[in-house]
Amino acid sequence: DTAQILDANPAAESYYGYPLATLKAMTMMQINVADEQTIREKIQKILAKEISSCPFKQRLADGTIRDVEVFATAIDYDGQQVLYSAFIDVTDRNRFQAALQEANQELEERVQARTQALEQSRDRLEAIFNHSGDGILLVDTKLRIQQSNYAVGKMFRITDDDFTNQMLSAIIASNDGVELETVVQRIIHFHVTERIEAQGMRADGTQFAAEISIAPINRSDRAVENMVCIIRDISERKQAEAERQQHLALIEDLYNNAPTGYHSTDANNVIIQINDTELKWLGYTRDEVVGKRKSSDFLTPASLERWAESLPLLIEQNEVAGLELELVRKDGTTFWIAGSASAIRDKDGKFLRTRTVVHDITELKQAQNTIAEERNLLRTVIDAVPDYIYVKDTQHRMILNNVSHTQSLGASMPADVIGKTDFDLFPEAMARKFHADEKALLEDGAAIINVEERAVSVDGHEIWALTTKVPLRNIQGELTGLVGITRNIDDLKQKEDALLRSEQQLRESEHMLQLVLDSIPVRVFWKDLNLNYLGCNRLFADDAGLADTNTIIGRSDLDMPWAEEQAEAYRADDRKVIANGVAKLNYEEPQLNSEGKWITLLTSKIPMRDVNNEIVGMLGTYIDITERKDAEEQLRYLASLQAFISDSVVSLDLSLHIQSWNKAAETMFGWQAEEVIGRTLHEIIEIDIPGQEFDEAIQELYKAGYWYGESRIYDRDGTPKNLSSSIGFTRDEAGQPTGFITVHHDISERVRAEQALQQSEEQYRMLAENVKDVIVKLDIEGHVLFATPSTTVMLGYTPDDLNGMNGFSIVHPDDLERVRETLLTAYAAGSTSFQIEERLRHKDGHYIWVDAASNIIYDPDTKMPVETVGVMRDITGRKTTELALRASEERFRLFIESAPIATVISNIDGRIMLLNRAAEQLLGYTQAEIVGQRARILVPNHRDELQQLLFSDHVPGKHGQQTAALELSMQKKDGQMFAAEVQLSQVQIEQETLVMAFVLDITERKKAETTLKQALEKEKELGELKSRFVSMASHQFRTPLTAILASAETLTYYRDRMDDAQIDMRLDRIRNQVAFMKTIMEDVLELARIQANQVRYQPVEGDLDAMCQEIIEDFEHQKAYTGRISYKATPSPLNAKFDPHLMHHLISNLVHNALKYSAAETP
Repeated sequence: DTAQILDANPAAESYYGYPLATLKAMTMMQINVADEQTIREKIQKILAKEISSCPFKQRLADGTIRDVEVFATAIDYDGQQVLYSAFIDVTDRNRFQAALQEANQELEERVQARTQALEQSRDRLEAIFNHSGDGILLVDTKLRIQQSNYAVGKMFRITDDDFTNQMLSAIIASNDGVELETVVQRIIHFHVTERIEAQGMRADGTQFAAEISIAPINRSDRAVENMVCIIRDISERKQAEAERQQHLALIEDLYNNAPTGYHSTDANNVIIQINDTELKWLGYTRDEVVGKRKSSDFLTPASLERWAESLPLLIEQNEVAGLELELVRKDGTTFWIAGSASAIRDKDGKFLRTRTVVHDITELKQAQNTIAEERNLLRTVIDAVPDYIYVKDTQHRMILNNVSHTQSLGASMPADVIGKTDFDLFPEAMARKFHADEKALLEDGAAIINVEERAVSVDGHEIWALTTKVPLRNIQGELTGLVGITRNIDDLKQKEDALLRSEQQLRESEHMLQLVLDSIPVRVFWKDLNLNYLGCNRLFADDAGLADTNTIIGRSDLDMPWAEEQAEAYRADDRKVIANGVAKLNYEEPQLNSEGKWITLLTSKIPMRDVNNEIVGMLGTYIDITERKDAEEQLRYLASLQAFISDSVVSLDLSLHIQSWNKAAETMFGWQAEEVIGRTLHEIIEIDIPGQEFDEAIQELYKAGYWYGESRIYDRDGTPKNLSSSIGFTRDEAGQPTGFITVHHDISERVRAEQALQQSEEQYRMLAENVKDVIVKLDIEGHVLFATPSTTVMLGYTPDDLNGMNGFSIVHPDDLERVRETLLTAYAAGSTSFQIEERLRHKDGHYIWVDAASNIIYDPDTKMPVETVGVMRDITGRKTTELALRASEERFRLFIESAPIATVISNIDGRIMLLNRAAEQLLGYTQAEIVGQRARILVPNHRDELQQLLFSDHVPGKHGQQTAALELSMQKKDGQMFAAEVQLSQVQIEQETLVMAFVLDITERKKAETTLKQALEKEKELGELKSRFVSMASHQFRTPLTAILASAETLTYYRDRMDDAQIDMRLDRIRNQVAFMKTIMEDVLELARIQANQVRYQPVEGDLDAMCQEIIEDFEHQKAYTGRISYKATPSPLNAKFDPHLMHHLISNLVHNALKYSAAETP
């Protein structure tokens, strides 16, 4: 209970380093490192005979920790139960076993890794050798070929067997043999790898450029015996290098002769490279500039400052674009350029040099100045006009307006109303009317001239306005919007009202009334209370189509020629005036006159009263203001033109002082109107008229009355602009000149376009003269009208030779009918182009293949074809390659079809393209059933793995290589799954990458492998069982040995203290343990006999019940098993035929195991 040490032998004293007395004063907890609970749990298991030994870590007197194996058993000692223990130090054994296990594991891992690496290297070398696209040869030191791969035969067009024992020098050009011998001697002597370029000799006598790499196989400490030789066809690379040199020459020519300047400078801004174009602009030679001058040396002072400001931006952002600078030529003249520069840096970001592209923009700058002046003039003019001038697009949005119009809308700047519509600016009813009028104008293009309408004044109140609106068209005549001019006519309307009041006063006299009625241009009429006419003047009668004024008496408006709806409107106004007694004055209304025309009336109606001030009728007047409205509209239109036209309009007095300056002039020249009014024109604008001085132009103006021409001006910023200018006189009533009116239109874009067109025409001319392709023009009969000089190179004919020749005469007879049919089909279909491949006869008689792309030109009137313009390219080489490739594909298909191995070909996307007969037989599919389907239908359980193989293992540059053999589960057409070994390889067909899969049915092999694996597993399992049994047996031996040893030592040391019963008890224990060991030994021997197949089965008749009772009695005699066995047999005796020895052994083991591995209290 206390784990107190009661006694110890001298070996324990020596081991632990404590004297016996000290040991007896200690407990097991003080010796063992484990905690007390763990120690007590193990003691309890020993007492319960669940275990007979257990490992512990124990602390010796000197503090050393040792591993021990404790063998213990419970004994009676002086009337009490004590634990007898024997200790074996297993520290060194455990360490040795751990070190040995670790070493074995490490050794095994190294052997496996080395074996795997060697196998992988072998597989890779075999794959490289067998599937490499390069030829690989094994040669001896005499250059005799010992072995070659498939690529060698393909490269030299002979079979592999033909190479064996041949000399390497036999397959290369003889003039390369000496160099090859020299290289081989160097390899043998220095053990190095060498590479040379030589001409390979094919079996058919043709040659090809080859790169030959030779390396020794033996180690450097031995003499070279064999060498590996790798041959690579570098014909394409050689050809590419030659083409590259040609391309470099073309690029250099393009660089030097481009219409754009190019130059590069180093970190100090010194020019290190410059093209001929820029040198020509500057007037210097290359020797005068490169390495000697800085790019800033050619800048004017102003441009130098601008360049200095842009330099930090170039350093910071690595580029500067559109920098406009003025350069000085060698002769002192200047010109403008637009430059774009980029910085070149090394890999560490250090600034190295610049690269600059330069465009000559001298004419552009001049044109820009002219445009700015014209726009400024136009803007000044329209902003100086008091009328409202505005321009709208086809969506009724404001795109331009003058200051007066802006102020009338309550805005501060013209830009505040840009983009808005009338619905954003006016009351809804007014906006709807304006919108409807403008919609009609934009639809039919008819101008609205001098229309009186309600508008909004500067203070925001509605006013009477006279409006003119005209369509606005671009230079192509397309309708792009409208221009409107509106004039405030409120004062005019007030004057008209005053006139009417004066006329009213004149009517107080009957004579004056009649006189007025007959003479004034006003229509006058009066009605009674029933709205019947009482009279009218002459003009009203004429409008109504009446012969005289008396005819109208007694009639109503319903009897008049105007429409019923119009008549009812008149009568409604009349009733309101009579009923309210309030006049309705000066309102406009439309009327359909007797001629069927609509006119605009300015009408007033007042109640007529008698002497008693009673209303007795109504007096009405109106005037026809149609012409006035039209005139007002025209005035507004003219005003809007000046305010909103894009051309600048500037008016001057005879001494050239500026009188007006419209908004367009402000925009064009950069000066605001308030800045220029009153100043002379020459103070503001620098004018350059090509071929003429300004004073000469004024003299011409005085002679002819006008002047028109192109000029170049410089705006406020000094920017040049090209203008189309016209100058005319402003005159007084006597026709005498009072000043000038100038109109300027910016034509910079047109000038630039003309320059671009000229450059384009020059480029096309250079293209036609230098392009390798042939450009030819034919008439409808096929006669050559024009041909480029390249015909001499392609066909041997000069352009003069072909001029007038019928093009069909040199077409190959086999192609002639097809060419004619293609041409006629294109004519019939009205096609504008067609393309065809045909053969043409060279001047020396042989034929070449050409690809002809042609455009058909039709007569614009008759719509019939008149000419054909074609571009022909020599494709003889390509066609030859295509034919060879087609033949190669047929051979490839034949090889695949005849292959005994099932082969499936798919594209890189996994879509099946072909399978051979062996694959059809294996998979059950026909070509028609499976071609086009995804390869994944064959491997439904490996779709992801297949996708990864297609896109990961097969990358460009590895064509011809195969993957390692893959074991996959594949599915046949009938759904049957089978084990397959698959190898994938890429091939290149017409620029398309295909994947070849070689499939082997390994079902039988897998079955054999499974059988072998099962056998191995069973053998392994038996070995493990044997090992476990031996381990268990050794453990079982230790248990009785421990008990025997304990009993023997007890008898040795304490025999004199024991009585006979105690001695007999320990002797019985020794005998029982010996008998137990005998049983174990018999089990081991029996197992050995079973494994050696030496067990004999000798069955005899016997009573199985009697044997079982005998075995039970043997166990009952053992104290630990007494009363624990329950046995029942029915019937008894139980006679059977069995081997008594084997059966006894079998039943004894079963009973013993049941007792051993069940709880002590369990029967």
